[in-house]
Parts: sequence; structure tokens; C-alpha cells
Amino acid sequence: MSSRYPFGVSLSGWFAIAWSAELGRTGVLNRRAFGQEWVVFRGESGEVQALAAYCPHLGAHLGHGGRVVGEQLRCPFHGFCFDRSGACQSTPYGGKRPRLHIRALPTQERDGVVLVFHGAPQVPAWPLPENPQHAYGRPVFQSWRIRSHPQEIIENTVDHGHFSAVHGYRGLRPLNPVKTDGPHLRAGYEVIRTQGLFGPWSRPLVMCMAIQASGLGYSRVEVTIPRYGLLIEQIVYPTPIAGELLELRATTRLRLFHGAGGRRAALGRRLLTRFVSLAAARGMARDLAPDIRIWEHKAYLQRPGLAEGDGPIGRFRRWARQFYGHDEMAGTPVVKLAAAGAAP
Repeated sequence: MSSRYPFGVSLSGWFAIAWSAELGRTGVLNRRAFGQEWVVFRGESGEVQALAAYCPHLGAHLGHGGRVVGEQLRCPFHGFCFDRSGACQSTPYGGKRPRLHIRALPTQERDGVVLVFHGAPQVPAWPLPENPQHAYGRPVFQSWRIRSHPQEIIENTVDHGHFSAVHGYRGLRPLNPVKTDGPHLRAGYEVIRTQGLFGPWSRPLVMCMAIQASGLGYSRVEVTIPRYGLLIEQIVYPTPIAGELLELRATTRLRLFHGAGGRRAALGRRLLTRFVSLAAARGMARDLAPDIRIWEHKAYLQRPGLAEGDGPIGRFRRWARQFYGHDEMAGTPVVKLAAAGAAP
């Protein structure tokens, strides 16, 4: 637990733990998250799995010298092999295998991101929102290592006041009020971005933003820019490492929702889509820079002096309590994770 926050890093929810490209075909990665060591590996079938890092036999770290054998991970110390469920399947000694088990996290891979579900054993892994059916272009991947907490990052999505004070947006108009459904939260806004899409020299833009958060590790924003016929998807994945340290990953991808047909036109759209995706990702990095500066130095106030115009911060914080365990929020009673469809 940090001196700036009354809660720790052992959260329940889906969190990004790696980029798919980092694993290759049968790779093994070391990761630190939720204050613990983990190892992520890809079996020969292509399936990805995350396990606690230390072998329960004699404590070797599976990520330092461990290797993939079929769908299992082989310990570098004595050759014990563990499957994707974390169960020991074989030893080099033969005979009856020991009843050893490593903690395995539910793992999924989507859009070039490896995600794990971390939480107490009694907390089920809820489904993330379905991917949109319409085709987006190839995503742009970005990451930052910063001193903050996932709740601070996701809270920004409902902090109306900071849109103008920090980012210079104006004319914020709620399109859809904040709605919660178990671990999911949705909202929609229209804003005017004064710097435009391509920096301070471009014209202001009217943007419609549809926001969907799922827990404190996944926030998807779909931005519609009617002037240019653009639909931009940006997903942020804040993953706690330990103490105040977190890894903030983000993907940006784009769709042009009008245009002529034909092979040459399709090629031109792909090139344009890639160019604008890179520009949108750079714009996101510019927007994040002042946020990061604030996150790294602010303190979480349990009784903030909220004012009219701040947005539904209080409601967000009540919703966020469900993702913490018994000792993760000082002075806060345990709140069981609400089932989807129930009021928080």
C-alpha cells in the first residue's frame, strides 16, 4: 500500500500483462504484477498462459531458464513440467507424479494484447466486452511505466472538469449518463478538441466519445470524428506492478467509415488509415503527458471537496470498491463483486 493511496495493488479484474508480439511462437516472459512474480508462456498450439513464477518443488523461478515443451512449461532446476492449469504433469524421476500445483491466472489474447484475470479464488472472471464487428486497421502499441494506481487512470474518464483544465477541451456535453452494470461502466460525451487531430496547427474538432470501462484494468474509448469520417478506438490497460508503480499500455486503431471502392482505393485507405492511426496515437501521447505529470504527484483523497461540474466521481468511486479484497482499501468495508445486471 502506498502512502499516497489508501488501497493496494491486489485487484480483481482483467489486466494486460504483455504484448502478443513479445511472446513469439513459443516464448516465455517474466512479469511482475499485483506485487508478485509471474511467468507467461505460449504453448506449441499457440495458447497463452500465465502462472505464478516459482516452482512449488524447490522454488526455482520458471521464467529464468524454463522452456516450453508442447503445452507445458518445464522447470529449469529439476525438469518438472506444469500444464496450463498449473498442475505438475511429469518429473524426470518417473513413477507417481507429485501433487504439485502452481497458481494459474485465466488468460486470453485479443487484438495483440495478452490479458490475465487476477482476483480472489471466489471471484469469477467476467467477460470483457465483445470486439466490434466492423473492421479496424492495425493497432498502434504504446506503453509507459509511471507512478500511479489503476483507479486514478480510469477515474479520468468521468472527471469532467479535467477535460478543459488539463486538455483544453471545451463544450463538453454528456450524450449518455454514466451507467454501471456489475463490473462494467459506460458513458458518452461530446467535446470540442481545440488543437484538432494533427497538433496545434490543425482546426478544432467536434468529437463524440463512447467510453466503456471493465474493472480498473480496461477502458475502451471509441471516438467518432464526423468531419473526417473517422472512428478511432483507443484502449488503455493500466496494470499495477508493486507499490506505486504501474505499466500503462495503450492501443490505438482506426476505421474510415466512408470512401470509394476498388483495389486502388482500398490500398489508399489502408495507407491513410495507418498514417492517421499513428497521428492519433501521437495525439494520445501528447494528451497523456500532462495527466501523467499529475498522476505521479497527486494524492488520493477519501473525502474530496467535489464541486458542481466535476462529473460523477463519487459514483465512480463507489463502483470501484467492488474490485478490492479484504485489506486493499483502508477503512472501507469489503464489497462483493456485483454480478452483471445488478446494481452496484
